[in-house]
Amino acid sequence: MHTLKHLKEEELFVLIRKNDELAIAELLQRNKSKLFTAIYLLVKDRYTAEDLFRTYALK
Repeated sequence: MHTLKHLKEEELFVLIRKNDELAIAELLQRNKSKLFTAIYLLVKDRYTAEDLFRTYALK
């Protein structure tokens, strides 16, 4: 199995620029709570934030 957990974020960004979906998933996994919090602070509604987060995370 190909794992990217050992890479630094800078290295992930290099892969993301090459459209590496595993790198995108790894970066999202590492930062999902920060991303959710940012969305929640913008929309001020937990359910809307969850929907937006799921929509973003699944693309």
